[in-house]
Amino acid sequence: MVRAVNPELELTFNMDQSTFIADFSVFRSDEETGVLEVTRFTDSSGEEIRSILRKKWFVERTLCKSDWLIHLDDNAKVNKVNEQVDQYLRQIEETGLDDFFGPMHAKHEPVRRIWNDLRVEAGRKTQWKQSGIGIMAPSSGGWADSESVWGEVRSEVYKSDNRNKLGRSNDSNRHLFVVIDGLQGLAYSSMTFCEPPREIPDLPPEITHLWLAAEEGALVYVWLADSDGWRTPTDGGI
Repeated sequence: MVRAVNPELELTFNMDQSTFIADFSVFRSDEETGVLEVTRFTDSSGEEIRSILRKKWFVERTLCKSDWLIHLDDNAKVNKVNEQVDQYLRQIEETGLDDFFGPMHAKHEPVRRIWNDLRVEAGRKTQWKQSGIGIMAPSSGGWADSESVWGEVRSEVYKSDNRNKLGRSNDSNRHLFVVIDGLQGLAYSSMTFCEPPREIPDLPPEITHLWLAAEEGALVYVWLADSDGWRTPTDGGI
């Protein structure tokens, strides 16, 4: 991912995975330019549902005309969702809705039913590489916006182990690469729906560059941040 954004960079994996060594050394033209630590952002809410979805978060569709991405709430029964969501979504398609949110669209009977019966809180049409229905675990709540991403992942960025590994390096460029779990609701949805924030993040002194990545089917959304602020790869790599 880093090389896709900045092809002239080379990453070398550090076999010594002690608490004092970052995961990768970063090189440009055979000269070491920095270090990079990789971590994953996860949330403890809805962990039982998440554990099931880690094994199967995608189901085939036979009745729906479109692919969907749906969001469960904390009371969802995943097995029931897997078995019945296709027919419920087909009924929603017949209303003409391309997306729905239970509290907002409950006036539509099919939306009310999928929320009450399956505890599917929201959904939107999308396009997957393989046709089907993607299922996301409960989020921590809130509106999807760019500021929500930093608010969600800030605790991961400030974790002592990430800071210690990067802080022990003498390199001027110290990268933290955070993978946003595909089952994370708010941070994940905000990255796939929104542009990066305008405000410069208050990165800890041990971290000079922050990468965030979220995968949706064949697409990967990447945000980059440093002392100049946020940007996407199309705005210029780090």
